[in-house]
Amino acid sequence: MKASFSIIISLMIILVASSSFTCQPDVNNKFDELKALFSDAPSGVDYIMSLYDSVDVVVLGERDHRDTTQYDFINRLISDPRFIEKVGYVYTEVGTVNTAPICERTVTADYKDYSEFRDSALALIRIEDFYPLWEKYNRYQFLENLYRLNSTLPKDKRVVLRGTDVAFDWNDCNDGESYRRFLAEEVNGGNRRDSAMADNFLKMFKVQPERGGYHKALLITNAPHAVKDPLYLNEGYIISREVGDNVRTVLINWTEWWQHGDESLRPWLDGIPDSAYVASGRLDLGFDLAKSPIEDAEFNNSNPNDYKVSDYADGMIYYLDPRRFVLAGGTPGVVSEEFLPELVRRYDIYGKSAGREETMTPRELANYHNIKRTYNSYAEGNEVDEVVGLDMDVKDAAIKILKAISASDHSVYELVGIEDGDISDALYGLEIVSTGEMIPYADGKGMSVLCELKLKNGSILKRKIFLKKNNSGRWYFDGGI
Repeated sequence: MKASFSIIISLMIILVASSSFTCQPDVNNKFDELKALFSDAPSGVDYIMSLYDSVDVVVLGERDHRDTTQYDFINRLISDPRFIEKVGYVYTEVGTVNTAPICERTVTADYKDYSEFRDSALALIRIEDFYPLWEKYNRYQFLENLYRLNSTLPKDKRVVLRGTDVAFDWNDCNDGESYRRFLAEEVNGGNRRDSAMADNFLKMFKVQPERGGYHKALLITNAPHAVKDPLYLNEGYIISREVGDNVRTVLINWTEWWQHGDESLRPWLDGIPDSAYVASGRLDLGFDLAKSPIEDAEFNNSNPNDYKVSDYADGMIYYLDPRRFVLAGGTPGVVSEEFLPELVRRYDIYGKSAGREETMTPRELANYHNIKRTYNSYAEGNEVDEVVGLDMDVKDAAIKILKAISASDHSVYELVGIEDGDISDALYGLEIVSTGEMIPYADGKGMSVLCELKLKNGSILKRKIFLKKNNSGRWYFDGGI
């Protein structure tokens, strides 16, 4: 099995490297160093929790706003008992500061059922952005993760969520010219928005109650805002200037960090760190940028005079390589029939602020926001290489896991919770003849799937594979076979 696993990893390395541009010699020579670093690094959750031993604030640089997989990692972080006990407060770029109290209530309230929570979450999304409507699915994904987590916790232990973006209320916006001035002055006017977001966070953090005797927080904001850039006075720089050495900025791996049109499709540092990450066989990991093999690497490849990455940030999290990112837009149900006229009004104002008329019909606007679309701009053909359990039914997830068992694909094993010793060597090379009867267990959170399998020696087995949903609503291996 180990030999087969090595072959698979080697093929994955070749695939990543071949999709990259010609490697810079100095970066290419550090592949082995990066692989060694990644192999020995702590998990991403352990790394971030270790930072809280010496600082009170961690700024997490979100990658592409549309990416959903990063919120699987974030969900594991905030669900960690150490985070719940010691931190407990999360602030995000998404969400205007004036709706922060509503946001907090949405994720910490008691609900009679999931449907009541869903109505509350969708109502929040409709009012918490200064653009007509935030259409990135991972906002609802994050709210749902918090709801499921907090429903298992006592009130005084529930994780709090607050938005930090510039204040705005659509109820007070009625014409294109005033909206145009707002965007020009408060959103796009130099560093006004970054300054406002930093100030909003610092004010709320200052009066934030202690959690378990600690006064700590996690701020999630897109990487261009998170970094400590003294030239552009980004949000991360302003916060670090105010709190000094009491903050650490950590970036989640991405492609080229500053996006410029088609250049955003290029892998960072020609894909060498991505290749080393895949070769390490790790699911997620975290490390300090200072004294790492890439501490002197350019952060923004489009600007040769830019600062090195370790000037911009203190650490980095690797969770999946870019071919595994799943981008999603559209949130089912967010545009109700009652809300649709208001959405049309907002788009009319938005269009007039730019000197044009809205061309989409009301129904097209509703469909654009209500229909979930998944894709991957970084994979050839924009096809998503689905992580097991992503928007799958249980039978599809079972088939993916069985195929991983057949190939002894440890990269999938880590994603679905398969540990060494769970799988017999005799199952390597199996063929799936059929999948059949499905029986629920664990109050419907689990499902057994009857499978007919053909082994390499030709024998036919009928076995059950057990899958269970985690807090993110995704299937993972729970025994059997």
